[in-house]
Amino acid sequence: MESQRRFPGGKITKGMHNQNLDALFFTPLDPEENPAFQNGDECDGESEQKKRSRPLGRGLTGFTSLAGSVSWNESMREHTTLRVGGPADVLIIPADVHDVARVFETAATHRLPVTVIGNGSNLLVSDEGIEGIVIKISGTFADITVCDGALSVGAGCSLSRLIDEARRHSLTGLEPLTGIPGTVGGALVMNAGVQEAAIGDAVETVTVMDTGGHVTELDSCKCQFGYRSSIFQKEAWIILNARLRLRRGRMEDIDERIGRHREARRRRQPLELYSAGS
Repeated sequence: MESQRRFPGGKITKGMHNQNLDALFFTPLDPEENPAFQNGDECDGESEQKKRSRPLGRGLTGFTSLAGSVSWNESMREHTTLRVGGPADVLIIPADVHDVARVFETAATHRLPVTVIGNGSNLLVSDEGIEGIVIKISGTFADITVCDGALSVGAGCSLSRLIDEARRHSLTGLEPLTGIPGTVGGALVMNAGVQEAAIGDAVETVTVMDTGGHVTELDSCKCQFGYRSSIFQKEAWIILNARLRLRRGRMEDIDERIGRHREARRRRQPLELYSAGS
């Protein structure tokens, strides 16, 4: 399931060591290093319950200029694979990186907590909902381009679509990720995979944005991939894109491996039921 940690702007949802981490695009800044994101829990002595009951104003400066969608008091059950959860104060589906930068700027200005999710798998939201801003990446940042055995893929792309696209170009290496119902961004944060392989094995570069809106491209060696771990669990970055290097393979062999991993996952969990994923 999900646990919640309080970060310098409020609460950011963090996940356990699972294979479909879609709430792991954002990690904390030190509040002393970024006062704009400091938690204001003790500013006025009000209880958490009282503050949580105050909705954000719909005229909040910074959201009217966004190209993406903005939904107020949005039920999170519509955005999680478990189909449970109370409302987010405001849920934003950004249209591009400029939207993400504007949201972070608004959050810093108004000292609002930010939660970034992908497809909402492995995410258990309480009935009280999520305070502050939720950024949903799934459905946007989902483009895939293929060139000379390398795939450039957005963080919001589903793993299933990525695997299908690799197969279509006879590129092998991602088949062990078959059946993991998360997005590329979540998979990178937890270095998702199985015993024989993980997504970090194929990474050449990862492009991230920090809460100041600065975009950086990291080589794979700087991503610190380990068993269900990466640098993205430690830094205050949102993953935007990754470049993966795969091998050429025979379509028949790729299909066989995809089928084998799909069947193994089907044996372990009821895929027809709502669940947190693998």
